[in-house]
Amino acid sequence: MTKRFGLIGKPIGHSLSPALFNAAYGGKYAYDLIEADDFKGSIERFRAGYDGINITSPYKRLAFEEADTTDDTARRIGAANILFKTADRGIVAANSDYSGIKMVLGDHFEIDENKNGIKKIKTLVIGCGGAGMAAACASSDLGMKTVIVNRTYAAVERFVSRPGNEKIIAGKMHDLDELMEASQLIIYTVPVVMEELCRLPKRFFTGKSIFEANYRNPSFTREYRGMRLGKNGITFRKDSIGIPQRCYYLSGEIWLMAQAITGFRLLTGEDPDEGAMLRYMSETRKII
Repeated sequence: MTKRFGLIGKPIGHSLSPALFNAAYGGKYAYDLIEADDFKGSIERFRAGYDGINITSPYKRLAFEEADTTDDTARRIGAANILFKTADRGIVAANSDYSGIKMVLGDHFEIDENKNGIKKIKTLVIGCGGAGMAAACASSDLGMKTVIVNRTYAAVERFVSRPGNEKIIAGKMHDLDELMEASQLIIYTVPVVMEELCRLPKRFFTGKSIFEANYRNPSFTREYRGMRLGKNGITFRKDSIGIPQRCYYLSGEIWLMAQAITGFRLLTGEDPDEGAMLRYMSETRKII
């Protein structure tokens, strides 16, 4: 019987995951948008007829609780964006946001993990949902000094108190200006534009890298136009609004691609065709 995979979340009609999965495996496996009224309905459909699923908002934390077995990263985050069935471990929860982010940042900063990362890089993660927590873990594990902030400080406190997250620092939103200025990498996981960022002067962004999670309605590309492809990634022209030329932007499409590559490998146990995935994204989203 052909294996079946899919995606749960709400809403998911806009998702690029089915097309990416089809490109990754050339139509070898079925991949569906599993739409239901709530999480319970979605997970029941997974249990009844699917080998593995991707999970997106708002179900990542609920999916983590559904698993029989969780990997170390999912336990640190308390959220999963992958569930797959196994013969010996039941339903396993994993987090490919973590592995995808780690892959992108390692490449962007040319980090050799055998040399303990680049300890001089300071990272500020904005947002403490599933994506933000995964980003903080990935950044910290690469050796970067990592601070995470959230409007609800209690969420940050709970996260950094989880076993394995001792090196991640809980920051406060009222210190955002100071934290922004001190950081070389900003990982933005909030789904809307923050007014606090819009009012910051250009010097807060000069020489920094910005990695955004949202590819559907990105905050920075909406507010700050004028991107172009540079030698080291997407940079901003001098006439961009609010952000200077020497600022590197890693888009939500890059985030999507990276977590899809590592996630599809977990789901199927097979390497995806990364070239075909990249061609799809290049042709349809124009990220390269």
